[in-house]
Parts: sequence; C-alpha cells; structure tokens
Amino acid sequence: MRELIKVGPIALAIALAVGEGLSAQEAPAPPSPAPSPRPHDPAHADKAATWCAFHVVRRELAHALSDCNYAIAADPRDALAYLNRGTLYLSYGDAAQALTDFQEAVELAPNNAVMFYNRGLAHAALGKSKSAIDDYTAAIELKPDLAIAYHNRGVEHEAAADRAKALADYERALAIDPNLELSARSIKRLRGDL
Repeated sequence: MRELIKVGPIALAIALAVGEGLSAQEAPAPPSPAPSPRPHDPAHADKAATWCAFHVVRRELAHALSDCNYAIAADPRDALAYLNRGTLYLSYGDAAQALTDFQEAVELAPNNAVMFYNRGLAHAALGKSKSAIDDYTAAIELKPDLAIAYHNRGVEHEAAADRAKALADYERALAIDPNLELSARSIKRLRGDL
C-alpha cells in the first residue's frame, strides 16, 4: 500500500497540504510548459511564483500554469517558480514533467529540503524507489524534523520489501508528528495489528 504524503510549496518554501492529487486515470492532459507572455492577472506580475502556488492549492490549474510560466520567463533562476510548476504537473499526474521542474529547483536551491522532498515525490510517482529514497534522505539531512519525508521514505522502503527500514521510518515520522495517521496505520499494518 503506497500512501505517500504530498505537499505543495508556498512562498518561502512554507509547506501547505494539497491532498493526494489526481490519479493518472482522472487527470486531464497537462498543459504545455511554454512560457506565458503575462501572468494570469497582470497585477500579480511581481509575485507570480507566489500566485502560482496559490492557484495550485485551489486547483485553478490553468491560472497556476500561466503564473508559473510567467515567473520562470521573468526570472529563470526562480527556484520557487520551478517548484510550484512541478507541483502543478504532479497534480496533473505528469510526474516526468514535474521531475524536470523539481530537478531545476534542486539545482537552484540545493540547501532547501522542500526541493529534495518534492523531487522524491516525482521519483516515487515514476516508480524510481532508490532515487526517491535518496531524495527523501537528502531532505531529512537538511531538515531532520521533516516527518513526512520519513513517512514517504518508509513507503519506498516498504515497496522494496525492507520492512525493518520502513518500520523505523514510520516510527520516526510518528515520533516527530504524532498526528500522522498514515504512519500510525503503516506501523500497525507492519506489526500485524490490523
């Protein structure tokens, strides 16, 4: 059972839950990543990356893409804009395009745990467990209290049939955040309590 916890970044890499996303069967075809000549609302031009994140969270995906593309065209070194657009593509179920954007975000902000965490989500969605584990580990090294990274790394360890590592990660996630129900359920399942 692969129950990853997904988050989408907001300005200054503040994580905000965006739910489980759309499944590949429900997801509409993703729009083109081609740059937009202007943001969705020209009044948002100076904060297009932030507005992109806002629209991603509200599932206003066309507006989000417009703002993200504008932010990237205006500043190709804006890691947050790539991170937000990657989150948008992951919401659409286009993990390959999300991975491209998350890779750029990691290269632009290599000391930001959220960048690695989100790239791990894309790797996991593509079935690349080892790469996902590596990214979650990098995120944990940068931010040792990132409970969701422990949980998701546990999911990948479990997928690789390494129950001991999975259980250790779920327990660490729950120790950091006692409200992580998915971790609690995973621990019970692995211990045979369900």
